[in-house]
Amino acid sequence: MDTPDDFRKNGSRYIRYKVGMVACIYEQLYSEKVHYFEVWIMRIRKGREKFGKIYPDIFTIPGNEDFGKWAWTFRDKEKANIEFNRLENIT
Repeated sequence: MDTPDDFRKNGSRYIRYKVGMVACIYEQLYSEKVHYFEVWIMRIRKGREKFGKIYPDIFTIPGNEDFGKWAWTFRDKEKANIEFNRLENIT
């Protein structure tokens, strides 16, 4: 399942920075001067059929309540990469 290249959520723009087998990093652009790096464990919601309509698998974007559980925010790209590598078991 591909992750989206670019999307908007809660007034921020998210640009895909890195994708692995388990995790991904998105750069969050909050304003011209403020940006963060978010590391997420990739989650896919399985497709299903509902009311006769078929819905495909979909990449799940974490909500606010998911941070600290399967999503983390970093101001520093280096720290985001360290967490990404830990999740990917890259040493």
